[in-house]
Amino acid sequence: MSACPTFPWYQSYRRAVLAEDLISASRYVPAALSAIQQRLCEPELEPSEREALVTAARFLHLIEVVELRAA
Repeated sequence: MSACPTFPWYQSYRRAVLAEDLISASRYVPAALSAIQQRLCEPELEPSEREALVTAARFLHLIEVVELRAA
């Protein structure tokens, strides 16, 4: 996987992680998790992309728990 992936799920993930405020994050995090889940269901995943997807989902869940639920 390249240093700056162009996968649609990755763009959605970046938008969620880099959201400037909690209102934006509250919209982007669920959308990114959905995109990641859809990609995880596809059969042609490389092991490195699968690992990146799982890691990205873990960080998005942390944002949900720590940032969004605490707000």
